Amino acid sequence: MRSTLFAGLILAATASYGAELPGWQTDWDAAFKTAREQHRLVFVNYTAGWCGKCHDVERLTFKSPYIMQHLADFVLLEVDVDFSKHAHHLTEVPAYVVYDPEGRECFQIVGPDAGSHLTAASLDEIRRAAPALLKASDLLDAKQDLEAAFLLANTYSRLKMPSRARKEYANARKIADQRGDPAAAQLADAQSAFTFALEGNAPKAIKQLKALAEKPVNRDDEAMIWLTLGHAYEVAKDTGSARGSYVRAQSLAPQGSRTYTEAGESIERLH
Repeated sequence: MRSTLFAGLILAATASYGAELPGWQTDWDAAFKTAREQHRLVFVNYTAGWCGKCHDVERLTFKSPYIMQHLADFVLLEVDVDFSKHAHHLTEVPAYVVYDPEGRECFQIVGPDAGSHLTAASLDEIRRAAPALLKASDLLDAKQDLEAAFLLANTYSRLKMPSRARKEYANARKIADQRGDPAAAQLADAQSAFTFALEGNAPKAIKQLKALAEKPVNRDDEAMIWLTLGHAYEVAKDTGSARGSYVRAQSLAPQGSRTYTEAGESIERLH
C-alpha cells in the first residue's frame, strides 16, 4: 500500500512537471567543460558500489522529480570513488559537493546522513546563492582575489554557515595585509566577528567588535563596525544597545551611503 502510494505520487509529480528531468554525467572533464560554457555550478554525487546509503539516496531522492527539479540549474556529475582520481580528498561517502566551473569547492555535505540534508529547501538555498558564487568565480579568474573573498564570505554568512564564512574572511584579511590595505583587513575582522553571533555566541561577537571600535582605521570602517555591533546586540536581544549602535553608525557614515541607509532602516525597525 505504501509503495503503491509512493509510486503514484512520483507519477503525479512527473506529470505535473512535464519537462525532462536533468540527467547525470559521468565524465569529469566533460561536465566541467559544460559548466564553463553554460556558466553553471556543478553538483557532484560521490558514490561507490559498496555504499548502501549512497544507493538509498540514488534510489529514492534522485529518482524524485520534485528533488531533481531543484537540481535542474546544476550540471550533474556522478563519480565512483573507487574508479576516479577526483575523489582522493574524500574520507567517506555518501558525499555531495558543489563546485564552481573551475573546480573550486563551494559546498560539501558528507557522511552517513548526508542524504537527509538533500531537501528542496537546502537545494534552493544553494540555488539562490549561485549568482554570487558564480560572480566570485569570475572575480577569482580575473585575479580580483580580495573582492572574491569578501563576496564568498558574505554569501556564506547569509547562508548561516559561520565557520565557512570565517575561513573566507580570514582569507580576505590575509590578502588585505599583503596588499597593505588596513581598512579592508579591519573590515574583514569586523564581519568575521559577527559570525560568532550567528552561532549563538553574541557576547563573543560583541566583545571583538567593541575592541575594533576602539581603534578604527578610518571613519568608514568605524561606521561599519558600529553597524555590525548593532546587529550583534540585536541577536543578543539588547534592543537599547542595538539602537544606540545604529545611531552611532549613522552619525559616522556619509549620508546616502549603504551603511547610512542600513543604520537608518535598523533604527526605524526597532522603534
